[in-house]
Amino acid sequence: MSYDVDIIHEAILAVGAVHRASLGGQEALRFKVLGFRAYGNVLKRLPNQLTESLTTLIVLVLLTYFEVRETHQIEHSSDHTVFH
Repeated sequence: MSYDVDIIHEAILAVGAVHRASLGGQEALRFKVLGFRAYGNVLKRLPNQLTESLTTLIVLVLLTYFEVRETHQIEHSSDHTVFH
């Protein structure tokens, strides 16, 4: 069970860090990197979770939110190097 909580926590960390990065400030790039690292960790661990349907559903919803948020930011940035 703790493994289930760990992967959900990592997915929440990814979303939270990217959200924090979107607020700007001196630490924005650091938070963006933290978010993408957490996102990558979740993607690596996800195949082992496919038998846990509730955990998988929660993680997939969080990762979808992460991807939609990042895609939206990239498409609406003025020069594709600065994320708002």
